[in-house]
Amino acid sequence: MALRRGRPVAGGGRPYVGPDRRSTLSAGRNLGAGTIAKGAAVPTLIVAVGVAVTVARGATDAATASLADSLGGRLAVLAGTVVLITWRLNGSAFTGLFGAALVSLGGLTLLERGLPVLTSWPRTTVMGGATIVVLVVAALLIRGLRSAEVDSRMAPVRVAGLVTALGAGALVAADSAQGALVGNVSDGPTVAASQLATGIGWLTLAICLAVAGRRHHHLPTWPAPVLAVLGVAALLRAAGPADGWEAVAGSSAAAAALAVALGAAFAELQSSVGDNKYRALRLRGDLARLSDQLVEERSALEDRLHDMRNAVGALRAADSTLRRYATRLDDATRNTLADALTAELRRLQVLIQPSRPAQEVVFLLMDVVGPVIEAERAQGLSVDADIAEVWALGDPEAVAQVVQNLLVNVRIHAPGSAAHLTGRQRAGRAELVVADDGPGIAPEERRSVFARGVRGSGTQSRPGQGIGLFAGSTLMAGMGGSLRLLDGDGRGTCFVLEIPTPLATSAPAVTAQPGMAGTPDPPARDGPTRDTAAVPLR
Repeated sequence: MALRRGRPVAGGGRPYVGPDRRSTLSAGRNLGAGTIAKGAAVPTLIVAVGVAVTVARGATDAATASLADSLGGRLAVLAGTVVLITWRLNGSAFTGLFGAALVSLGGLTLLERGLPVLTSWPRTTVMGGATIVVLVVAALLIRGLRSAEVDSRMAPVRVAGLVTALGAGALVAADSAQGALVGNVSDGPTVAASQLATGIGWLTLAICLAVAGRRHHHLPTWPAPVLAVLGVAALLRAAGPADGWEAVAGSSAAAAALAVALGAAFAELQSSVGDNKYRALRLRGDLARLSDQLVEERSALEDRLHDMRNAVGALRAADSTLRRYATRLDDATRNTLADALTAELRRLQVLIQPSRPAQEVVFLLMDVVGPVIEAERAQGLSVDADIAEVWALGDPEAVAQVVQNLLVNVRIHAPGSAAHLTGRQRAGRAELVVADDGPGIAPEERRSVFARGVRGSGTQSRPGQGIGLFAGSTLMAGMGGSLRLLDGDGRGTCFVLEIPTPLATSAPAVTAQPGMAGTPDPPARDGPTRDTAAVPLR
């Protein structure tokens, strides 16, 4: 589900608020100390070099602390920006609000240090300014802890701007009140009390984040230590005057903590980018598999529709013959056509089923092919058959389907030609030869005739989709047989179906297919004994 800030989701629904249902990958939640250290190395070095150069030039402790605070503010803004970019990738509500908190922390810190310079009051810090900053950050973090894991209505950048503006107004008001009422109180106990309250606030937030992180595994683990160091830094500043070494140590520690935050933010961003690349690759793989599955399902549907059209055509022809010549047909012919109708209806029902388990029964080839022959004769095709007592093992419905496809091809692509069917029993195989006297298949096209969608050069003007031979070859291969084209002299075509026989298998007994009318059991001299329920195999 795409996240849209403050907008309804696609389809007119409500914005999504709840757990992250897109992925369970841990985007930066288990960052190691080494990974964070690598990212924080350069920012920490910048802080250390800046403080060292300031001390080497003989600057006062107050100036050094002010420089460290300025560096820390800039690092906080940069870290918050990186975290907001990460939020755009992983969508975590807490990540977005924590990024807004870091941006507000940096911006208000820089404003607190800049106000004394912009005004005429002789002081180095704003009374209660640090407490205002921690209160602003606390409000954002508490909101983040109470929010859902994902909230598509959230706009952290807007929140950061609004909260920073409110905090800036509070700092300006505090600065004006401090200058108007008490003048320079930067070294007084009021500032120390403010720093003490700030330190306690940072430590409380760190404890809350640590406890929440144990309960909610989607929360990152690195913000709690960063806030804890900020709390220790504030307590150091509260232990001494604003122009003492305690202020330098506290400001430097705070800047170092924010440098670590920047390193962790970059590491989390890198982790989120890697996770999104992995998600993209996995999504591409899923889409490819779905595409292949859709192609297979479409191909299977086209095969079934092809065979259903053939079966419906045979049904219409047999029914038309029965109706038109009912009074002139003898009983044997009427019964033969009725059996053909029954067989075609049963096969049509099988084709309509979305999935059918493969059958493996022993059957007499003529009993399966006979109704198909009669159905094609009803449509005007001349068929002569010489199929003796040939027994086969496999799926009789599939064999009937393949034979009908071959006879339909003779009727359509070799008009006026008769079809010749010959069956014979060979060692381990039953063979059925289907030949015609038509124009045949060009030698250069014989290799591709069984490919899906391929049609001969002489058949383009006739109906067809190039599916029948492909489907027939697939069905025969599925039962352990084959469908092949014999080489000829260029006149007529000759296809050979090879089907396993009962004597060529060691499978256990199988039950005869229910509803297979006219399927007797093989005689005792050629195979198993007769049984109306099952055909035992040897």
